Formats: sequence, structure tokens, C-alpha cells
Amino acid sequence: MSDFPAEGMNEHQALRQFVPEVEALLFAAEEPLREEEIASIVPDLLEIEVEQVMQALEQRYRDGGHALTVQRVAGGWRLATHPEYADLVRSHLKGKLRGRLSRASLETVSIIAYKHPISRAEIEQMRGVDSSGTLRHLLDRGLIKASSRAEAPGRPHLYTTTDTFLTYFGLDSLFDLPDPADLLEQPDEASIGSEVSVQHGPFVGSDSGVEEEWYRPREDD
Repeated sequence: MSDFPAEGMNEHQALRQFVPEVEALLFAAEEPLREEEIASIVPDLLEIEVEQVMQALEQRYRDGGHALTVQRVAGGWRLATHPEYADLVRSHLKGKLRGRLSRASLETVSIIAYKHPISRAEIEQMRGVDSSGTLRHLLDRGLIKASSRAEAPGRPHLYTTTDTFLTYFGLDSLFDLPDPADLLEQPDEASIGSEVSVQHGPFVGSDSGVEEEWYRPREDD
């Protein structure tokens, strides 16, 4: 963008001209778009200006009473359905959204989120049950990945969460993790992005019964 706004326009007004272009990108994107990606696509828009454009788009939706909102997740931006319309959208898309996570999957992915990187043996020690099937399911869903191997006999895989995990739970980064007990609760399909498989919402109802010891982050985290 030029160092000087167009004649008769202040800087804020000049940035608003990018709002329709950015909105179109978010609508078409299958995944949250990072600020550097948006700036690389929209001519004359600088990366440091993207957040201001997002704020302008969010204000437009808010002031206009729109059903959409702008959401920051997994280090990027996406369009999402306003929570007020969650029930309506959910009833229409019933059966089309990916299945909810089981209690075992929620427990396992929560352990990985707070204790990563962590091995299968460590997870099973905390849960007290075999977790191989649950880990395969989480890998298939793209919520976790094998990021490295432990310096231990057999060099077991160490697991961490992914950007898909952040998107599923509506988090911008792992620094935004909620209270440990809340992460064990199932996210609701309350905020639907440009793809019906994108799920987000408040955490609702589940009591894991897992001891709280594993909630405590590693000292080197």
C-alpha cells in the first residue's frame, strides 16, 4: 500500500477499501488464512495492516446485524457463523458434520495438548488403558501428529497437536488453551466456516473422571 492514503481519505478509510477483497478470500478459503498469506494475495495490502482490515470487517458484520463474524483460529483468520444462529445451522447440517469426539478421544487429545510432546506409553500410564486405537483415530482426524521420536529404547513416537486441533477447538494458539477441565468438554458445532467440516463453539458438558495430575504442564513448557 502507498505510504500516503488517497486524496481526501484518511488511513482508516484507505484500509477499508480492502475489506471486500479480504472478505472474498476468507469466504473461499478452506482453512484459516494467516496474515502473511492475505497480504501476499491482496495487491498493495501490507501484512501489518491486515488486522485493521479484519477489525473493519468484523465491525461491518456487527453493525449490520449480519449472521457472520470474523474469527481468529490456528494463527489465521476465517469467517464463521454467529453463535446466535448455531441451532439453526446445526439443524440444517445435521448428519453432514464430522462426528463428535468420544470421551476417550477427548481425554487423549487433552493430555497431548497439555503435556506434549508425549509418547503413547506416557499417555497410557496417565489414562490407565490402552490408547492405540484412540491415537489412530486422532491421527486420522488430523488433530495430532507424530512430531519426533523419544531418546528411549525403541525410539517411540512423540505426539503433539496440530493446527486442525486449534481450529476444532476454536483456539488461536496453545497459549489460549482453556482451563484443563474445559478442554475435556466437547466443542459444539456453533460456528461454521466456509466448509461444513469446520467446527467450533463453547465447550459443553463432559466429566472425564481423569485424575488432575496430568493437567500440570511440563516444567520446560
